[in-house]
Amino acid sequence: MAYTIYSVLIVLVFTGSALCESTIPLTTVENKILLNDIKGANTELLKLSPSIIKGSGYKHYQAIDRELKSLAKYFEEVARYQAFTRKPGNETAALNSIKPLLAARDAIPKPSLFSPAVWDKVVTLNNENAAIYDAAKKVVDKQIAERQTAENHRRAMEREEEEKEAQLEAEREAEELKVQKACGKDYGQIRVGMTLAQVQKCVGEFFIHGQASWKGSVVDYYTRGGTYLYIKNGRVVAWGG
Repeated sequence: MAYTIYSVLIVLVFTGSALCESTIPLTTVENKILLNDIKGANTELLKLSPSIIKGSGYKHYQAIDRELKSLAKYFEEVARYQAFTRKPGNETAALNSIKPLLAARDAIPKPSLFSPAVWDKVVTLNNENAAIYDAAKKVVDKQIAERQTAENHRRAMEREEEEKEAQLEAEREAEELKVQKACGKDYGQIRVGMTLAQVQKCVGEFFIHGQASWKGSVVDYYTRGGTYLYIKNGRVVAWGG
């Protein structure tokens, strides 16, 4: 992956010490760095500063100090990144929060003024972070794939339901056309004298709700919504609504 810079760091391991202009050993500073004791490394560098300045000049001392500060920033970002991203459920954050870590890593001056041991440590941390990133990416990629599969299934079900509804609607329309053709002028119309069967077929289903008195005789009482029918001998004798 693009994240790993192992080969670049290896080059620095072999070129860094040779480019150091100082004849003053930085062993005490480096020992503190390797122990993650940046504060102690700063203290040791201050102790060596008169000798470094005297032997190699103030600019060289400044260069060492800048590199130490950049290493301190990188170690700080590594600690923050690893503490945060190793927690389960933080995989997406592990991908999104990698930029500050990479920026701190890339800001370390090159070539190094410290020994290969310091860069070995940077290489180790870099590989650890790459492993965290890769593991998080696998988890996130799997989650994305699962969500996409679920979304595809949902869409397929929606399409299936839409197709079923369209088919039912087409069948209803076809059936309605048949009814219109069969009923002719009676379609959707109620007329006195129509048979109950014709009303049910051409207008819609009516339900009996008992009997009623009409012009001195007993008739069956049907309703549908707000419309009623009086039925006698199977035919409509009156209706309203």
